[in-house]
Amino acid sequence: MMLLRQRIGRAGMSLLAFVVGALVGLAASAYLYHKYVFSWTATNQAADIAWQLRTVSHLRLGETEEAVELIEEQIDFHVVALGQERSTAKDGYPYHVLREARTYRDLFPSDSSHSSKAIHILEEYPALGTFECVNSLARLAQRSRSQESP
Repeated sequence: MMLLRQRIGRAGMSLLAFVVGALVGLAASAYLYHKYVFSWTATNQAADIAWQLRTVSHLRLGETEEAVELIEEQIDFHVVALGQERSTAKDGYPYHVLREARTYRDLFPSDSSHSSKAIHILEEYPALGTFECVNSLARLAQRSRSQESP
Protein backbone atom coordinates (compact mmCIF):
# COMPACT_ATOMS: atom_id res chain seq x y z
CA MET A 1 0.00 0.00 0.00
CA MET A 2 2.83 2.35 0.86
CA LEU A 3 4.50 1.54 -2.47
CA LEU A 4 1.30 2.40 -4.33
CA ARG A 5 1.06 5.75 -2.52
CA GLN A 6 4.66 6.55 -3.40
CA ARG A 7 4.05 5.75 -7.07
CA ILE A 8 0.89 7.86 -7.14
CA GLY A 9 2.75 10.65 -5.38
CA ARG A 10 5.58 10.53 -7.91
CA ALA A 11 3.13 10.45 -10.81
CA GLY A 12 1.26 13.40 -9.30
CA MET A 13 4.49 15.36 -8.85
CA SER A 14 5.52 14.58 -12.43
CA LEU A 15 2.13 15.73 -13.70
CA LEU A 16 2.34 18.87 -11.59
CA ALA A 17 5.85 19.59 -12.91
CA PHE A 18 4.62 19.08 -16.47
CA VAL A 19 1.66 21.44 -15.97
CA VAL A 20 3.81 24.10 -14.30
CA GLY A 21 6.40 23.80 -17.08
CA ALA A 22 3.72 24.10 -19.74
CA LEU A 23 2.28 27.21 -18.07
CA VAL A 24 5.70 28.81 -17.73
CA GLY A 25 6.45 28.00 -21.38
CA LEU A 26 3.12 29.44 -22.48
CA ALA A 27 3.69 32.63 -20.50
CA ALA A 28 7.22 32.99 -21.88
CA SER A 29 5.97 32.44 -25.45
CA ALA A 30 3.22 35.02 -25.04
CA TYR A 31 5.68 37.53 -23.58
CA LEU A 32 8.24 37.01 -26.34
CA TYR A 33 5.57 37.15 -29.06
CA HIS A 34 4.24 40.41 -27.69
CA LYS A 35 7.70 41.87 -27.14
CA TYR A 36 9.16 41.02 -30.54
CA VAL A 37 6.54 40.07 -33.12
CA PHE A 38 3.65 42.29 -32.08
CA SER A 39 5.82 45.31 -31.32
CA TRP A 40 7.64 44.89 -34.64
CA THR A 41 4.29 44.82 -36.45
CA ALA A 42 3.08 47.86 -34.51
CA THR A 43 6.27 49.75 -35.35
CA ASN A 44 5.85 48.95 -39.05
CA GLN A 45 2.24 50.10 -38.96
CA ALA A 46 3.28 53.33 -37.23
CA ALA A 47 5.92 53.93 -39.92
CA ASP A 48 3.32 53.32 -42.65
CA ILE A 49 0.91 55.76 -41.02
CA ALA A 50 3.66 58.41 -40.74
CA TRP A 51 4.54 57.94 -44.42
CA GLN A 52 0.88 58.12 -45.47
CA LEU A 53 0.34 61.26 -43.38
CA ARG A 54 3.26 62.98 -45.09
CA THR A 55 1.98 61.91 -48.49
CA VAL A 56 -1.62 62.99 -47.94
CA SER A 57 -0.41 66.28 -46.45
CA HIS A 58 1.53 66.99 -49.66
CA LEU A 59 -1.56 66.13 -51.70
CA ARG A 60 -3.80 68.42 -49.64
CA LEU A 61 -1.26 71.22 -50.09
CA GLY A 62 -1.37 70.66 -53.86
CA GLU A 63 2.23 69.40 -53.85
CA THR A 64 1.60 66.40 -56.08
CA GLU A 65 5.20 66.00 -57.22
CA GLU A 66 6.41 65.68 -53.62
CA ALA A 67 3.62 63.20 -52.88
CA VAL A 68 4.53 61.10 -55.91
CA GLU A 69 8.20 61.11 -54.86
CA LEU A 70 7.25 59.83 -51.39
CA ILE A 71 5.09 57.09 -52.87
CA GLU A 72 7.83 56.13 -55.35
CA GLU A 73 10.29 55.90 -52.45
CA GLN A 74 7.89 53.70 -50.52
CA ILE A 75 7.32 51.41 -53.51
CA ASP A 76 11.06 50.89 -53.92
CA PHE A 77 11.50 50.36 -50.18
CA HIS A 78 8.81 47.67 -50.13
CA VAL A 79 10.13 46.02 -53.30
CA VAL A 80 13.54 45.72 -51.64
CA ALA A 81 11.99 44.33 -48.44
CA LEU A 82 9.78 41.86 -50.31
CA GLY A 83 12.60 40.93 -52.67
CA GLN A 84 14.74 39.81 -49.73
CA GLU A 85 12.42 36.80 -49.47
CA ARG A 86 13.75 34.62 -52.27
CA SER A 87 11.18 31.87 -51.81
CA THR A 88 8.36 33.79 -53.49
CA ALA A 89 6.12 31.18 -55.11
CA LYS A 90 5.28 31.92 -58.73
CA ASP A 91 1.57 31.51 -58.09
CA GLY A 92 1.55 33.58 -54.91
CA TYR A 93 0.35 37.12 -54.34
CA PRO A 94 3.83 38.58 -53.54
CA TYR A 95 5.15 37.26 -56.87
CA HIS A 96 2.24 38.87 -58.75
CA VAL A 97 2.75 42.18 -56.93
CA LEU A 98 6.46 42.16 -57.78
CA ARG A 99 5.52 41.58 -61.44
CA GLU A 100 3.17 44.57 -61.20
CA ALA A 101 6.00 46.60 -59.67
CA ARG A 102 8.28 45.56 -62.53
CA THR A 103 5.62 46.64 -65.05
CA TYR A 104 5.22 49.98 -63.28
CA ARG A 105 8.99 50.54 -63.02
CA ASP A 106 9.39 49.81 -66.74
CA LEU A 107 6.91 52.61 -67.40
CA PHE A 108 8.14 54.99 -64.69
CA PRO A 109 11.77 54.54 -63.61
CA SER A 110 12.59 55.84 -60.15
CA ASP A 111 15.50 57.77 -58.73
CA SER A 112 14.68 57.11 -55.08
CA SER A 113 17.36 56.16 -52.59
CA HIS A 114 16.30 52.50 -52.92
CA SER A 115 15.85 52.46 -56.70
CA SER A 116 19.10 50.70 -57.63
CA LYS A 117 18.36 47.83 -55.23
CA ALA A 118 14.73 47.69 -56.37
CA ILE A 119 15.74 47.59 -60.05
CA HIS A 120 18.16 44.76 -59.33
CA ILE A 121 15.42 42.76 -57.59
CA LEU A 122 12.78 43.49 -60.23
CA GLU A 123 15.07 42.25 -63.02
CA GLU A 124 14.23 38.73 -61.80
CA TYR A 125 10.49 39.20 -62.40
CA PRO A 126 8.88 39.45 -65.82
CA ALA A 127 6.68 42.44 -66.53
CA LEU A 128 3.01 41.77 -67.03
CA GLY A 129 2.04 41.53 -70.70
CA THR A 130 -1.66 41.17 -70.06
CA PHE A 131 -3.92 42.07 -67.17
CA GLU A 132 -6.70 40.00 -65.62
CA CYS A 133 -8.75 43.11 -64.92
CA VAL A 134 -8.67 46.71 -66.05
CA ASN A 135 -7.14 48.55 -63.14
CA SER A 136 -5.15 51.78 -63.06
CA LEU A 137 -1.87 49.99 -63.83
CA ALA A 138 -3.45 48.27 -66.83
CA ARG A 139 -4.71 51.64 -68.07
CA LEU A 140 -1.25 53.18 -67.62
CA ALA A 141 0.35 50.34 -69.57
CA GLN A 142 -2.27 50.61 -72.31
CA ARG A 143 -1.80 54.36 -72.56
CA SER A 144 1.97 53.93 -72.74
CA ARG A 145 1.67 51.31 -75.51
CA SER A 146 -0.71 53.48 -77.51
CA GLN A 147 1.67 56.44 -77.26
CA GLU A 148 4.56 54.29 -78.51
CA SER A 149 2.63 53.02 -81.54
CA PRO A 150 2.58 55.32 -84.61
